[in-house]
Formats: sequence, structure tokens, C-alpha cells
Amino acid sequence: MTSPTSIDTFFDENNPDVPSDILDHLIEIYRVKLHLQPLQLFVVSELKDTLTSAPQYLLYSFLALTVRYSPHDFYKGNQVKAVELYGNSAQQEVAILASQGVPKLEIVQALCLLVLVDVAACKPGRAWMSIGTMSRLEALRKLSQSTFYEPSPELEASLRCHWTVALLEQTFMPQERTSIYDDDEHKYPASAHRPPSLPPTNDGECPPDLFSDDASEDLGVTAYYINVIEMWGHLSSYMHQVRIGKVETAWSPGSMHYILCAELYKHETKVPHSHLLRNVHFTKRMAVELQDQREYWIPWLLMQVVTHAITAILHHPFIHLVAMRDRSSGLQARSFLQQTVDQALFNSAWVFKLLRLCEELRFEICDPLVGQLVAVVATIPWLFQRAIDPKVAEKAKGDLEWCKGFLEKLSSTWPHIAQKLDLLQSLDSTADNSSQPPAGKGISIVFHPALFWALVDPKISQMTPLHGEGPGRSQDATIRISTHYIHPLIETHLSHSAPVQREESFGPFMFDVGELEEGREQVDIRLHQTLWCIISDVSFQPDSQSDLPNSIACLHLLIMDQISKIVIIGAGVFGLTAAKQLALEGHQNITVIDRHMPPVPDGSSSDISRVIRFDYADTDYCSLAYEAYRRWSETPKYKGIFYQTDYVIAGSRSTPEKSWTDKTIAQLDKRQLPYTRLVDAADTKRRFPILTGELAQPNFEGYLNKSGGWADANKAIKQLRDECLELGISFIAGRAGTVTGFDSDAEGIIKAVKTLEGTPIRGDHFILAAGAWSSGIVPTYNSTLSTAQALGFLRLSDDEMIKYKNIPIYMNYATGWFNFPPHEDTKMLKFAVHGWGYTRAPSKGDNNSVKSNISVPPPVSRERKNFVPEDAEERLRAGLREMLPELADRALTRVALCWYTDTPTGDFIMDYHPDYKNLFVGGGGSGHAFKFLPVLGECMASAWKKKLPNHLAEKWKFHTEYEHRVDTFLGDGSRGGPERRELSAAEKAKLDGGERSKL
Repeated sequence: MTSPTSIDTFFDENNPDVPSDILDHLIEIYRVKLHLQPLQLFVVSELKDTLTSAPQYLLYSFLALTVRYSPHDFYKGNQVKAVELYGNSAQQEVAILASQGVPKLEIVQALCLLVLVDVAACKPGRAWMSIGTMSRLEALRKLSQSTFYEPSPELEASLRCHWTVALLEQTFMPQERTSIYDDDEHKYPASAHRPPSLPPTNDGECPPDLFSDDASEDLGVTAYYINVIEMWGHLSSYMHQVRIGKVETAWSPGSMHYILCAELYKHETKVPHSHLLRNVHFTKRMAVELQDQREYWIPWLLMQVVTHAITAILHHPFIHLVAMRDRSSGLQARSFLQQTVDQALFNSAWVFKLLRLCEELRFEICDPLVGQLVAVVATIPWLFQRAIDPKVAEKAKGDLEWCKGFLEKLSSTWPHIAQKLDLLQSLDSTADNSSQPPAGKGISIVFHPALFWALVDPKISQMTPLHGEGPGRSQDATIRISTHYIHPLIETHLSHSAPVQREESFGPFMFDVGELEEGREQVDIRLHQTLWCIISDVSFQPDSQSDLPNSIACLHLLIMDQISKIVIIGAGVFGLTAAKQLALEGHQNITVIDRHMPPVPDGSSSDISRVIRFDYADTDYCSLAYEAYRRWSETPKYKGIFYQTDYVIAGSRSTPEKSWTDKTIAQLDKRQLPYTRLVDAADTKRRFPILTGELAQPNFEGYLNKSGGWADANKAIKQLRDECLELGISFIAGRAGTVTGFDSDAEGIIKAVKTLEGTPIRGDHFILAAGAWSSGIVPTYNSTLSTAQALGFLRLSDDEMIKYKNIPIYMNYATGWFNFPPHEDTKMLKFAVHGWGYTRAPSKGDNNSVKSNISVPPPVSRERKNFVPEDAEERLRAGLREMLPELADRALTRVALCWYTDTPTGDFIMDYHPDYKNLFVGGGGSGHAFKFLPVLGECMASAWKKKLPNHLAEKWKFHTEYEHRVDTFLGDGSRGGPERRELSAAEKAKLDGGERSKL
């Protein structure tokens, strides 16, 4: 792990042990940059002993985080390699342990460190996933210990870890915490003692009669800092609700604004006055003194900064004068607005003052949450730099420039902060270019609210670039800058020589709706252009008086629809592509639920590989598949996910009638797409000498397509998941995301999804995309059938990886058998059967809400079981014997069943369910949907909005006419092999229980 100090040594990836002096150096980096901001994990004085005796994964997690910031010559030129080596090694080991639910303190500590490793590497998706794992594992650790808070030698370390998890949650995924933490109120890590008081001075820094009293108990500064971070989570949830338009009037009793103000007041009453600025004398301390007492000053400063930031954001003028403005009744109460402006200016000024003092005293603040808060609070001086009052404007300009400099410096530690700075500069630039001259009521600015929300709303702001937002995404807002909403009390002497100027008393931050209300001819054409791509069927003509009311009505419906809640059931390729596309089209409140976070382990969208081809006998699928292939092969983001590979489609012609191959070739010829006919098996083997089997016999027919390939399905789904997270889409997984039915009214309108945990998930629109599991949730009227298909895997040696590296994808449509080239990451050779498959009748414990004789997969499998029926294994081996006979008799490393959602004709389903008015069904992949991933979301969104071309709407409609037919599942002609059969009772028992996969 560590080695003795040595002279002139350098990092060696073959021997990554860290010399003792280098470890001391890295611990110092941790102390200055990371300890307490936000990591509370360790006692610094004991950290070296902790690390040297810790499991390797904990040490490597620590090294992966700290080496990134090291200027030491030991890592010179190898810093990136070292971070990757330590990080990957730790990630792999910790992921395995965490997935097994091992509730060890060291595992949670390592996950805390790895979250920041991913944040620093700008990998938000993986960081969010690690936070989810970390949170649930910590909850399990707490629940598994009945004496979690009883005094013990490990109690302090346990509390430090517990609250670090909470701090990381609220820093990167801020929200109201669940009931698992309800009993945490008085159980905090130990705090450092308050530094000795300084002699009283009469320097005028604070009034001599400033009220001072002390609370009855002192929980320590760390406890109060943690408490205020919890309030940040509440505020973040409130900001999201404001953005989507689901909040009450701010001053109403019971409103979230009212509740948050009460929480702040309660916090003030709890914090002893001994911890306030006037008594700790922070500004009068020597720099060396502050450094020596960092254990107290870091949480003290963070408590102060976060408290003032929360108060400033809660009273942000934009929130109350634009986002929450009631169009029907105009502005909110003027005295309330005056209070919000005063609070925003006062508290934002304190945020900047405290952090400037830190800079002057060379007391470095590196907490990433501070960067997020500064970026949000900076929008207050951004507004007031254009105030008429020259003093207010001058101070605001100075504060804004300081904010930009602070964010730029902090981004060297946390690169994602640079994105906050870019957004702030874009906001400032937009306002500079659109400011209007001063008028009687102030200076007006036209700007894009999307930029503001990208900074403020945690659902779209954390660590991620802004996708799909910008000037064209939403209506511009016009605001006027003012500091007065009520007439100030000023002692004046009336003079007849000059008129008394009327004080401004009207709101400066307002949507510019006057054009619509006062002059219909002046409707903003820019708004029409912005929304044209979204509401292409709306005729919005500014010089046509008769069309205007209908156009405004359509626009109103569009805006309302974009903030309504969409619940998507299923995190596979249908659900995720639909979620992403709808978010890109402006829908702001989307939640995806499933039994697991994607990639769902036993879902048909998850695995190491999926075929990408455009060889279809159907003209619509051929066209769509070719467009999808073009995007797979040409879009840079799919590099490392999609792999171009030769693709051989073969078969054994048994009749003179046109085969599926003939029909596919006809579609390729129609589009002048390239392919090469293969004369016979010998011709194929001349082109691919590695193929030593007899291939499809007798009467071989086939062709070669060099424009095919395969995709790493798990990587593609992870990328898609991360894109959804970046767009602000929410996920619910586990028992809370396992659907057991719907709560609907007599008219067939669903109000909520019922879950295994018991907590309903409410929504306005619902999309069912649960794949093979959908048939256990709603009646399918025999329009789908869940079938299991066999998969096989062989682990290859290094020599075999080289030998078989360039084998083509080979598919025998007569048997359904096909293969993939070896997978480099896992060294697996994968092969499968695309046939008629197996069915599984429901069991009592399946939690199905539909009682009918249907086929369903096991309900809550953690992974695909290492099982296939004996005849399925024989078919897998027969395919190997046909292609690579030398491998046919080897022990298979792993086998599994993949669950298709078959439809009678092999067509997708994208239509509303006949029993529910607000339930849209997307699925029926029939074993060939994944390849359409780049275009599938556009199809789903169009179908959801009932805008598909008529022929596709007819092709993908939900059929009910098959309900009483015995077997209508004839497929699209690409299936082969024996007839479909039901799993026997013994096979079903092995599938539902049995041995877990070792892969």
C-alpha cells in the first residue's frame, strides 16, 4: 500500500505503492482543499494511520481524489494515469461490495471519496449513480445497526461518515431528505471548540447595543452547519416547484416560502450568540491563527455563507416578480416585494463580504456547494448593476465582477464550476445586448429565463452542461430594475423652484405582456419562431386578427402541458429515449421509474452487445434502421459504443418461395444500399477463413453487408441515462419504483402509480414502457407476449481474443442463431438465438395487477439467472458447431434468458391504452428495438402527441382484436428454430430461484 520514503522515485503503474512522504503530502492537500468542505470523514491527525491500515479500495479512493491536485514531481507526467489507475481499481472493488449490500463503514467512506473523484473528472452521471449507491448503503448501514448511536470507539467515525453522505447528497442532489433521517436531530459529529475570545474593542464594527443573548445549549458549530445544509435541500425543492409553476402565493400561511422563512428563524434561535460574528471576531484574527483552527473556522464560515445565501435566494426578486407573478391579479403585495428586495440585497452582500474576507486573510474556501451558491446569488448583483441608484449599481457591478473571479479560481479545483461561470456570463451578455434606456420606472432588460433557471434549479443545474436550453427554448422576459416598491419615508423641504419627483412604486421584474394585451398587431414574432418547431400545426400570423385568439389559446395549452408531470414506467430503450426527447421538446417535469436504475440488470436493453443493422424486409423499418445506423456510425458520442463489423445473413432455403433474405435484399436494392451476395458456404469461408464450420446447410443462401455492426448496450444505456439526468429528468428505483398497478377513476383517468413500497407516484400523463413486464401491469388483449430467448457466453484467452478478433456477425435466419465478435472489456464471445422462445406463466408472488393467463418474466430478479433450458443450450452449441466447431463442446462461462416483448406482426406499439385515457404504451420491441435507439425517442414523442404519419400510426397502434385468438404471433419472418413452448415447472423453479450469475 505504502512504501518507505525514497529519493528520486517516480510513480510506476506497475508498482503503484505510495512512499510515506508522498502520502504525507497528499494528506496535506486533503486537509486544505477537502477536509470539512465537504468531507467530514476523517480526523486529520489520525488519517495516515487510518489509510495505511485501511482496505486497499479506501486508500486508492483517497489517492484518486488527492493526486489530481498534487504538483509533486513524484507524479510528474503520470498524474492522469495515476488517477485513472487508483480510481478504476477502487471503483471496481467498491461497486462489487456495494452491489452485494455489504454495510461496512469503509465502503461508504470510499464511495464518498469516489463521488468527488467523478465530480472532479466532470462525470456527473457516474457521480450521481455513486451518490445513489452511497445513500442507500448508508441507510442500510444505519438500519442494520440497532445501536447505531450508542457510545463506542467507532461512534465518531460512524457519525462523520453518516453526515458526509448527507452533505454530499445536498451538495450535488439537493432535496428534502426522507424519513430515514428523522431521528438524526441531536446526533452530530463532535465540533471543534470555539477559539478564545478577543478583548472587546470600540472600533464601530457593530453597534454597541447590538442585542446578544445565548441559547440554553450549544450543539457545536458543525451541528448548526449541517442543519443549514438541510435547509438548502428544502430550498432546492422549492426552486424546482417554482420553475414548474406549482407553488402557492409566497406569503400565504402554509406556503413553502412561509415554511422556509420559519425554518430560518428557528435556526437563528438555535444558534448560540457565542458563535455569531460579533463574538468570534473572525475579521480580527491573524491568518496563521485561522489556519491553526480550521476545524472550527471552516464549518463556521460555511454555516454563515450558506445561511445568507439561502435567505438571499429565497427572496430573489426574479422569483417573486417574474416566476411567481400571477397574471390575473398582477404583482404581489408591494410591502412584501419591498421586503424581498431588502433581504436579497442585504444577504447577498454578506455572502460576498465573508468570502472576500477569506481571500484577504488567505483562508482558502474550496467547497463545491459554495461555488454553486455564489453562482446563484451572483444573479442578484447582475440585476441591480443596472439600478437607477448609482451607489446600488456601483456596488452591484463590483460584486458581480468579484463573483466571476471567485468562480474562475474555484473551477481549477472543481471544473464543473466553469459551466456556472459560463452561464452567468451568458446571462450578463444577453442583458448587455438587450438593455433599454432608463425610463421613469427604471432600466428594462430582455433576457432568457432558461439561463437563470439553469443556475438556480437543482434539477437542471448540477455539474452538467445546459442541453436543449437557450434563447430558442422559452419566452423572453422583460424586467425593470428598481429598489423601491413603497414610498420611502424621507424628510424633505418643499420647494417651488423644482417639481417633486414621483417615487417609483411599480414592479421592475415583469413579463412584457403589454404587447399582447394592448396591441394585438405587435405580437412578438420571435415567440412564434421559437415555438414553430414544437407546435408546427398552429397558425400564428401576427397580421391576422382572427387567428390570434386561437394561437394564444394553443400557446397557453402548450405551456401548461410542458409543466404537467409525466411519469414514465420503464427505464429501457423505449422509456429513456422518450424521456430524453420530451425533455428536449420543453417538458420540464419528467420522472422515470423502474425496479432498478438503468441499465436494468435483467432488462432486454441491457447487455454487453446488441446488433445494429438496417437489413429489413419491411420498408418502414428499413428506412428508420438506416437512419439510426447513420447516427450510430457518424455521431461522435457513440464512438467507443458502436463498432463497425462485417455482417453475414445466411439461411437454408427450403422452398422456392421468396425467403426473408430475398425480401430484405429487395429493400436494400430499392434504396441502392451496398451488399455482396454470397454464392455458397465455401464463398463465405474464403472471405472469412476463421469460420471453420459448415455454415447454413443444406441449400445455403446469404449475403454480406459491411455497413453493419454492434453496440455495447450497457454503455449506450448509461450514456442515455446520463443525458436524461443532465436534462433534469428524475429517477425512482427499487421498491419505490416497482409498479404494482394504477389508481384511476371511473372515467379511466390514472391519478397515480401504485408501487411495491406503498407510496403512490402521482402524475398527469403516464407512459408505460416496461417491456416484457408490461403484460403484468395492464391488460394487453393478446397484443403482446413475453418470450425468453437464450444467450450464451464463452470467456476467451488472450490468444483466442487475437485469433477471433475479426470474426463477422453471422446470423442463420433459419435457426435464429447469431453471434458477436469478442467483447474486449469482458473477453466474452457472445452468441444467442433469435427464435420463438419460451413463455413463463405467472406465479402467485409476481405482484401482477392483471389476472389473466399471460407470460411474464420473474418480477424482481437482481440479474439474469445463470440458466437456460437444456434444449436451449443445445441450440446454442449447435450454432457454435455450425460456425466455430472447435468451441462447441467447451463449458459455457455463462448462460441467460433475455425477455422479448413480441407482437403478432413484430411491429412496435406506440399508442394509448384502450382502458386508460392518459396512459400511453410504448414497446413491443420484438427483439429488434435497440438498434433504433438514436431515432426511437422522436418516434415515441410524435406518437405520444398523436403526430405520427398515418401509416406509422396504423402500424404501431394498440390492437385489441387479437384478444380471443389462440396464437397470432407470426413475427416478421426473421425468426427460426423450434416452436415456442412453456417452461416446465422444474425449469421455472430454476429460473425464479437457482444459482445467481457469476459474471
